This record gives sequence, C-alpha cells and structure tokens, in this order.
Amino acid sequence: MERESIKLPCGYEENFTSPVDDDLQCLICQLPLREPVLTRCGHRFCRQCLDRHMASQESQQQECSCPVDREELDRQMDIFPDKATERKILSFKIKCSSDGCDWTGELREKEDHLASCSFKLVSCTNENCQVTIQRKELEEHATNSCLWRIEVCDHCNESHPKCLIQVRYKQATLFNNC
Repeated sequence: MERESIKLPCGYEENFTSPVDDDLQCLICQLPLREPVLTRCGHRFCRQCLDRHMASQESQQQECSCPVDREELDRQMDIFPDKATERKILSFKIKCSSDGCDWTGELREKEDHLASCSFKLVSCTNENCQVTIQRKELEEHATNSCLWRIEVCDHCNESHPKCLIQVRYKQATLFNNC
C-alpha cells in the first residue's frame, strides 16, 4: 500500500486586512492564489495545487483534466501563468503574524518586514541553545541569560558554554587540572 504524504495548502494563509474575493481564491485549497495559473477553460488555481492534482491523475494513468469541469487539459498548452491576478493579490494588505507587532503592508512586502520585525520569533544564535525568542529580546538573551553563551572560566581561562563551566570545574577539581 502506497503511503500518502501530508499535503499542505498551497495558497496564502495570511491575515488579510479585508476579505479576498472568491474569484481570487484557489478552487482547490480555497485560499488566496499563490502563483496563480489560469486554465484554458477559465478556472484559476495555485500552480502547486493544480500540479498536485495533475500528478495524482497521471499516477493513476488518467488524462489530465480540470478539477472543476473535468475538461481535458494539456499541461504545456492549456495552463497559463496569471500575472495580472498575482500582482493584484500581492498588493493586498496583510497584518504581521508576530504577536505584538502592529505592522500592516502589502503582501509583497512581507518578507522584507519579517527580516527585521522586532516581534518575530527567532532561534537563539548560541550553539546548542534551543530557545526561540522575539528578535527584540535576542541580544539580551544571547549575551546575558542564555545558558549556552560562551564565557571564560575563572579557573582555567578557557572559553566554554556557561552551563558547562561549573560542571567542568567540578570534574577538573577531581582530577586537579583546572
């Protein structure tokens, strides 16, 4: 028996500031279109949603067809990128998904915003630390409170993670080498 992989939605799962019209939502995943394509028969889908649909049909040795009206489709000739719809969707306003952030902007600006959003959850930069923390608190955590921050041992003058210095000291005093 063939194991099915989990298939996540392909469209945008953003917090839009106003409702997205039905004609700008994928007919498969029911989300605002991501990389929209238009079929010869006039239906819009996320590129990845339609690709998955057609791959499923091909794996069952079926002809590729539109999931809405079952009209036969040739992948090379009957499916077109819908750049006008893509520009429209990318111009819609969204809210930042980070708790505490009040940024709103166009969907096309999301990645630039997230690259500097003070409220975005980021991983600690210290090796072995598994903490995720808001970007605005990262420096304080990484340099002052992280157990994995590197400090110089008062006993041996070597750099070690803070959480291991006391352990190393206890071990070293047993063997008189710290």
